[in-house]
Amino acid sequence: ALLQSLVIPVLTTVQHELHTTQAAVTWVLTAYLLSASIMTPILGRVGDMIGKKRVFACAAAWPGWCRSGRSEELALEALAAYLPRYAPVARRAGLPLAFGIIRDEFPREKVTGAVGVLASLVAAGGGLGIVLAGPIVNALNYHWLFWLPMILTIIAAVCAVLFVPESPVRTPGRISWLPALLLSACGFHLQGHTLLPAAVKTPYVEAQDRQSTFVQSLRHALVSNGAQLANAKDQSSAVVQIIKENYKKRVLSVSATNQPNEYEITYTITFAVSAGDKELLPQEDISATRTYSFDERLLLAKGHEEDLLRADMARDLADRVMRRLASL
Repeated sequence: ALLQSLVIPVLTTVQHELHTTQAAVTWVLTAYLLSASIMTPILGRVGDMIGKKRVFACAAAWPGWCRSGRSEELALEALAAYLPRYAPVARRAGLPLAFGIIRDEFPREKVTGAVGVLASLVAAGGGLGIVLAGPIVNALNYHWLFWLPMILTIIAAVCAVLFVPESPVRTPGRISWLPALLLSACGFHLQGHTLLPAAVKTPYVEAQDRQSTFVQSLRHALVSNGAQLANAKDQSSAVVQIIKENYKKRVLSVSATNQPNEYEITYTITFAVSAGDKELLPQEDISATRTYSFDERLLLAKGHEEDLLRADMARDLADRVMRRLASL
């Protein structure tokens, strides 16, 4: 629980450092939770078959660097480069093994108390991680939120090998691989092209500023998903009308000297879709919001960060428009 909660308070920091989206950076936590939910029944079954101590020690010792390609810009550079977190995943999944070892090794009258102590440590660790995350990031950097858990779990694995007795209880059987594969696939949908209906296969994008960040993102998304952009309204199957674009920036917090510490930026789009005289989608407002820290000593860097966030919001809004078009 400690290792899981360390990342929660600093997701915004990780997002800013990697110049990515809120949706993408949450996978740093979501991937951990999904992996733990999948590994828990599998490791529990293997532990029953070949020995709980052996599986517990191996699960905790496996650092498991995760390497993957870039999917959607960062898509998960956070997972790719900073995930020596499989050890915490396996350790979390090994929690039922710890309960099993207590049940097998402790005297009957002490089992309840020992399980209660272990459960209490899990709850306390969750709160402690939230408190420790800030000092760790300030003293080191957010990368250590991933490296420290790996170091701790390796130490835990060594201690398990040296001090935890092997449980003599074995339960013969086999792993049901088909349900395990189905469980692993649960909740995932492979990213691919948005299936556009025939009504918007040849759209015309109408906007006051055809070179704006959002309009360019939307045009790119349409072409990437197989649409043929029309050069004029009368040549199109539908008109995507960008009625209004609004970009706002406001101060969220200030320093003791009354200088801005943090800004919030909001990008709002008003759009509608029609085909001739027929209204396909009524006028609708969508918006995206980001926050970022500000330092007057780093004006150029912070200006560049704001530009990246604005481009990222434009892509998010374009993706939301694409999903609305796909629903026609």
